[in-house]
Amino acid sequence: GTIQTILMIVTDLTALRTAESLARERESLITTIFETAAQAIVGVDAAGRIQLVNRMAGEMFGYTTEELLQQPLETLIPDRSRAAHATHFEAFATDPGTRPMARDLPLSARKKDGTVFPVDVSLSSVKSPSGFLGVAFVTDTTERRNQHAALRTQQTEVHRLKAALYAAEEAAARDLARELHDDITQRLAFLSIEIGKAAAEQ
Repeated sequence: GTIQTILMIVTDLTALRTAESLARERESLITTIFETAAQAIVGVDAAGRIQLVNRMAGEMFGYTTEELLQQPLETLIPDRSRAAHATHFEAFATDPGTRPMARDLPLSARKKDGTVFPVDVSLSSVKSPSGFLGVAFVTDTTERRNQHAALRTQQTEVHRLKAALYAAEEAAARDLARELHDDITQRLAFLSIEIGKAAAEQ
């Protein structure tokens, strides 16, 4: 009944603690990047319900992040585009990948107040512990579209001014030619009369 031997097992946890610390730092960094991204980031499950949103998504669409979670993705899509989007989303969930959404087609999104605005969307996907998660990176292109529209307006105005200047130059050239022609004609007529007089006097 007496203790004869004491066995002690000592494990150095330094490496484990270091790994845990690095993992926490990495998770914190990823969270910071996610929350400070300039793009709206929206993650949806296979059923099309929003499971993940960042701060910019709330600001862009006019919702709080809590309001968006568990909502159908169609909440952010204009009424006219919802049927087509449902078909596209089903195809993406079946064959996910990283690619632009609806390449070469204009895309629009819908704010909480019903405002529809132009966007660019890039798609990706991840496998989460609960399954498929489609991720959309959304950029509001309103300012870019406005700049393009302003540039087109300026280009149209430049073309109009060039055409007006060309027409004015042509009109000025015609007027000058007419004035020169009339002046020369008058002088020739005068000279002809003077020559006639001189000939008669001889």
